Amino acid sequence: MFEPPANMGLTELLFQLEMPEWPVAGFTRDVPDARVIMNHIRFDEDHFPVRNIFTVLADKDEAERFLDILDALYTNIEVLRRDDNALSVLVEPAPEKMKFLKGPFTNALRALGEDRILRPIVIKDGWMTVGVITAASVDIGDIIRTATDSFKKAGLQMKLVRWGEYRPEDHPIGDYEEKLTPKQVEIVKMGLALGFYDNPRRCNLETLAKVFGISKAAAHNRLKSAERKILTTYFS
Repeated sequence: MFEPPANMGLTELLFQLEMPEWPVAGFTRDVPDARVIMNHIRFDEDHFPVRNIFTVLADKDEAERFLDILDALYTNIEVLRRDDNALSVLVEPAPEKMKFLKGPFTNALRALGEDRILRPIVIKDGWMTVGVITAASVDIGDIIRTATDSFKKAGLQMKLVRWGEYRPEDHPIGDYEEKLTPKQVEIVKMGLALGFYDNPRRCNLETLAKVFGISKAAAHNRLKSAERKILTTYFS
């Protein structure tokens, strides 16, 4: 049985799923070097994401073709950004069509406790790479057995990539992420992904607010608070 290292504050778990029937994974298998970044914006009472943003990093024509495959499993599809560098799309999973994934996915998240953070998911070469950080005391062996069995029953293959102590310095935002609230981290990362900080801007404040289902004033205050923390830390 696996045992978490002693005195661990936060545990990071990184695993991969092969999803042969999921059109998004199929797209990354069919298009060489294509990557899709999946951000979860909202969850239901079962901890399953009900609002997502897909950012497609691929040739412009191939990225446009990505839009056609979304109709199979998603509704309320809205393009947030479209240019030569990326295509970002806001979607909502169609409940009846996502049953194959909801059961095993929610079981795995529940096992990691309520104090978990789901990182943006990367889909490449047909594999979904999932990163989760949890503050709960977990039995990693039990989680892996439970998750593996659940995904296997759904016809999905899972493999563990890494687990251990969460080290913020290993991630792009580094120490800043420790000082920001989860909501501040989310909106700054989304602003970067959608081009809010580009010159000229490719995404406005109204779009960011709509993504998170908040007012423009709330989005503005959240961004400014995050930016002040980042700048204060950098220049102090």
